Parts: sequence; C-alpha cells; structure tokens
Amino acid sequence: MTVAAGQNGYCASVARQRARDAAYNGIGDDMQKQIYARTYADCVAWKTKSMP
Repeated sequence: MTVAAGQNGYCASVARQRARDAAYNGIGDDMQKQIYARTYADCVAWKTKSMP
C-alpha cells in the first residue's frame, strides 16, 4: 500500500517543522537533515500502517 501524495505533503510539512525546531535550538545543519529525513520516514510509515 502506498501513501497518497497529499499525505506525503503532510509528512513533509511535519518534518520541516521538526527541522526548524532543531535549528531554533542551535542544532547543526547535518543533524537537522537527519531529523528531517527520520521524521519524514516515520510519518510516512505511520500513515501507511494506519490507512484502511
């Protein structure tokens, strides 16, 4: 099962916010990228599991 494009947009938005939170708290660029990537992947995985 795949996640619809709109849901990927949601996950991208959530991931951007987490990365911005990290930047605001002084976390470096490399870690911000890791936070974005992991948050996005976790969100997509969760959305995929919770779809009927």
